[in-house]
Amino acid sequence: MPEGTPADANFIPAGPVAGNTTAPQGIAAASTPTPSVQRIRTQDHAAHIQLTDHLDDDNWGTWRADIMLTFSLCEIEEYIFGQITCPNKDVDEIGAKNWKMNDSFGMRIIRTNLSRAQKIHVADASTSHDMWSNLEAIHQSRGMQTQHQQMQDLYKMKAHDGQNIIEHLRRLKEIWGRITLICKENMPMNSDQFKAYIIHSLPSTWVPFTTPYLKEATYAHTSVNALIGDLNEEYRRRVRDYQNEVAGSNNAYVASTSKTKTQNINQYSGPSGDQKRSKLYCTTCERTNHKTEDCRLKGKPKCSYCNRFFHVKEDCRKFSYDKRKARVQFIKKGKAKMVAQAIAEE
Repeated sequence: MPEGTPADANFIPAGPVAGNTTAPQGIAAASTPTPSVQRIRTQDHAAHIQLTDHLDDDNWGTWRADIMLTFSLCEIEEYIFGQITCPNKDVDEIGAKNWKMNDSFGMRIIRTNLSRAQKIHVADASTSHDMWSNLEAIHQSRGMQTQHQQMQDLYKMKAHDGQNIIEHLRRLKEIWGRITLICKENMPMNSDQFKAYIIHSLPSTWVPFTTPYLKEATYAHTSVNALIGDLNEEYRRRVRDYQNEVAGSNNAYVASTSKTKTQNINQYSGPSGDQKRSKLYCTTCERTNHKTEDCRLKGKPKCSYCNRFFHVKEDCRKFSYDKRKARVQFIKKGKAKMVAQAIAEE
């Protein structure tokens, strides 16, 4: 061992080595402790603070969805939901100050997006979490009342023959959209149940068209929008068919009336002819106790097969029954013929 070298290898001279300005090895440099909470750079999120619509008594569902996105973009969700607590000021003074600044940022975002009437609900809140808890408690209670009212409106929606089905379906979809926004995770009925309700809300004349959507597997995965689209198209087809049928009936009626009028003029003369033409007769229902313009069935759909009102031939139960009966008889006759041929060949 060279002379002057200490026996302990970890020995450090008490004073600085000449020409060396760095701290001697083995002596820890003094450092400031890292705060437990870092301050959010609010200037980076200035564009995301302001929403288009402020919270009022009627838009909690949509406003909540929008403000949740804002909380996420501004990195303050954990403060709003109370998941980050304020550090002890005596232990972590800087962290406590940072937490206060971040929480104030969350409070500012909430207040900025409230209408004047809603700010009274957060006036006594000291943290952003308290603000959010107050708003949820108030509007979720109102949401349950609104949900109940919307469900009542939905169940009252029943269409009848002659009603505009497209408008009926639009109204149903509008109410369902409101219920979806209010209920979120706690929906009173799922989409399949809503599809079934749509079908059951239609008149009985729609049963032949809608039955496959309830019973056949092919239509099991049809969406609500697809079902409504099919129903709208079917309604348009029925309106076209009815208009064409009415136009044809009117032409036939005009021709028949003209011919009858000519026959009456040739056949009758004098008072007896006038009396004959003055009798009450309805060309719509063919009754003799009222005029055509006073008929309660005027303008209603009439079946060309059974001559009854309030439906057309495509929806006629008698027509469907007779068609199935004819098909069964045809099949039976075909089977009998095949049996006869088989016996003859033997």
